[in-house]
Amino acid sequence: MKTLRQLFYISRAAGDLNDVEVRRILQISQRNNRRQDITGCLLYTGRHFAQVLEGEPALLDALAERIARDRRHSDFVVAIDHHVLTRTFPDWSMGILYKADAADRIEGVLVSGPPSRALALDLLDEVHPDTVMGAL
Repeated sequence: MKTLRQLFYISRAAGDLNDVEVRRILQISQRNNRRQDITGCLLYTGRHFAQVLEGEPALLDALAERIARDRRHSDFVVAIDHHVLTRTFPDWSMGILYKADAADRIEGVLVSGPPSRALALDLLDEVHPDTVMGAL
């Protein structure tokens, strides 16, 4: 059985990011993630990203490093990083959820310093399969 890891990060979206660019991020992520057996979901508020990624630990390390360097966002913070037995998003190379009402909560976590596990888990609860629209 492969070791599985789940990583959850939050960040601020670049000010010039538009919906077309977010859809492009989704399409590229879906294609690349399928190749590496990475699954997950991207929450976008219009001002922030919160993303769950699941897969083999070394692949997630490399992906997280690339994401952290991406200029389309800033203030990249890994809020949760743990091993899991099963995937939450087993059939989705990447889903997307638009939730403008989560923006203030994410901003609150970003300005408060290192996120507490309780706050991170509360945010992670916003990203779950039965609410995700646009998952492929």
